[in-house]
Amino acid sequence: MFDITTLTVLADIAERAAKAAGRYMLSVDRNQLTIAIKSGAHSLAAQLFSEVDSTSEAIIYEHLLPTMRSGNIAWLAEESADSEEVSTHERFNKPTFWCVDPLDGTQTFLQGGSGFAVSIALVSQAGVPLLSVVYHPASDTCYRALQGVVIKTPTAVVTPTVFTLFADQSFKQHPFYEHSMVAIEHLAASLGTPDIELVTNQGAVMNACSVLNTPNSVYFKLPKAEAGGGCIWDYASTVGLFNAAGKKVTDMNGELLQLNPKNSLYFNHGGVLFSSNDKVHDAMLEWWRALIVEPLSK
Repeated sequence: MFDITTLTVLADIAERAAKAAGRYMLSVDRNQLTIAIKSGAHSLAAQLFSEVDSTSEAIIYEHLLPTMRSGNIAWLAEESADSEEVSTHERFNKPTFWCVDPLDGTQTFLQGGSGFAVSIALVSQAGVPLLSVVYHPASDTCYRALQGVVIKTPTAVVTPTVFTLFADQSFKQHPFYEHSMVAIEHLAASLGTPDIELVTNQGAVMNACSVLNTPNSVYFKLPKAEAGGGCIWDYASTVGLFNAAGKKVTDMNGELLQLNPKNSLYFNHGGVLFSSNDKVHDAMLEWWRALIVEPLSK
């Protein structure tokens, strides 16, 4: 579809776009923003919206527009996704599409936190991330990978003394919160790190990136009936990063995440699971199966 040289050029352009949007975010006086509420969202994080979201998307779109024209690439981004019917989106008629979250972690951004990021992925029509770029403006850090090849991923030498659970701010209100924490306690003890740190001040993108660099850690979202659970643009770039790093990403049933589905943009039916290593990942899948799947099958 694209050779490695072309993908590298496209990744360079995506990185410039992400950094331009990130610099804009840092220039904004967050106390002066007008906050709006999106209709149809089922969590506060999904509902919150400001002019920064739309302006960031416009900045990225301007950078990537020439590549869409020259490379026959479709466009899917959070703030403009409602403008076209899901099942007839142009990405189903083109070989690749840009999948963009112009400001992931809007809630923490508006709260004055640092756990927000810009996420850009080039995804094939088959749902495979061909390149991933994540920019964390607060630390001026860029995570970047091509399909199967890590190009630029920050690493940290960390001695695992605790087990770290990265979760959304709404996690404590989930009906299975208590069950989840019991499972995490058992898993942490089995790894020799019985102390648990719960981090809930980041968006989905930085939660996944944090797992990538934190030994004995996990980020997951449990399945639920209502629409939500994150969208394609919340996970496309970090799935690419994890693939390139040889780490597992699945839904809570152990199935690969479908990054170009026709029926829905949401992942509420299967949830998501990002793990620091295979042992953590397999243990979480086993817990969920024992808690939900096996009882329901009886």
